[in-house]
Amino acid sequence: MAGYESDPGRREFGEYVDLQRTVVPVVSWEDERFYPQGSAVSIGIGGWFITAKHILEDPQRRSSRELRDGRAGLFIIWEFD
Repeated sequence: MAGYESDPGRREFGEYVDLQRTVVPVVSWEDERFYPQGSAVSIGIGGWFITAKHILEDPQRRSSRELRDGRAGLFIIWEFD
């Protein structure tokens, strides 16, 4: 691919950013409170995360209407400098 070798933002395979070395908590926002649900890990530098299926399904089962209208949601917590 032309120009690929000279791309200054290109990362070699095996080079990770801090987020990819971290397990982050997954929380749900329901009834105006945060509730711990589980954990997730980053699978790429583009902000993609992977977690267990039940972590996504349990809050959806409890609060499906609130999720649709924005009163509930799932979030990861990541603090950085």
